Amino acid sequence: PLDRASYRAALALLEARGIVEQGRLTKYGAAVEAMPVDRPWAEMLVHCDDAMLPYVAVMAGIESLHRMTRCSFMLCRFETAPLM
Repeated sequence: PLDRASYRAALALLEARGIVEQGRLTKYGAAVEAMPVDRPWAEMLVHCDDAMLPYVAVMAGIESLHRMTRCSFMLCRFETAPLM
């Protein structure tokens, strides 16, 4: 079942950040949503200037890679076949 209180809180946060307005994504929200990283990193990527963009992109990618390679991530539970 939907946790209505949590949903309202999440929607209020997204509205306060300018990502959602009247229940729909804003242009800014669409730009953030299009990024293949978590929302806080995506917001930094959308807002940073051109000089900082490569650095922020690398940091966002490293954080994402670290999260995916932790042992608690589901892929660690799969065994891979030997190459030959």
